[in-house]
Amino acid sequence: DGYKYITYQCDPQSISVTGAKALIAEFDKLTIQEDLTGASGNITKTYKVSELLPSGLEVADKQPDTIKVTYQIEPLVKKTFRITGSQVEFQGAAAEFHYQIGDDNSFTVTLEGLSEDLEKIETKDLKAVLDVAGIRQTGVYEREPQVELPREYSAYFEVNIPTVRVIVTGENESS
Repeated sequence: DGYKYITYQCDPQSISVTGAKALIAEFDKLTIQEDLTGASGNITKTYKVSELLPSGLEVADKQPDTIKVTYQIEPLVKKTFRITGSQVEFQGAAAEFHYQIGDDNSFTVTLEGLSEDLEKIETKDLKAVLDVAGIRQTGVYEREPQVELPREYSAYFEVNIPTVRVIVTGENESS
């Protein structure tokens, strides 16, 4: 929690192997599975190549039998954005009603992700959709908005959105 695996670096990046040509032709990479649970920073592990090779392949003469893999782990950070009523699409809104989000016509959204990605997001990039289709009379309602992120970032952030109060008044009433 609070960290994300980014990538890895391997040293050396390649090692020559020997064995039957058919086996070599099918082999192009080592597969390493590593549990990074609980990591809160970069982790470096050393692996013995000969133990990772498929049966019938060996490390070639004068080649190292170990590789060092560094897993890059970065902390996740949170950034809060204030979404105003002008950024909200009231889906299913009825023409006879006026809709307002809470007392100040806004709510906050918290995004969690990598710092460098969060720096690129601005409040104006966010849009919220609030389903009010089932509301058929004035009053105060609780609804959970859906926040839309720019497509290129939609998979990079965890979005925390509180339930918001929707104040519904008649078209000519003030809230």
